[in-house]
Amino acid sequence: MKTAMAKFTDDTTLLIQGIKGKFDTNGNLTDVETLKQLHDFITGL
Repeated sequence: MKTAMAKFTDDTTLLIQGIKGKFDTNGNLTDVETLKQLHDFITGL
């Protein structure tokens, strides 16, 4: 991301392991901890 001069911090980086297993058959995110992490990530941006 050097071209965009982006700076990444812990607040603006989100790594979700096993992402496929965190969605239901309709594509809805169902994992509560991942939902919290996603909320914190969006807030950090």
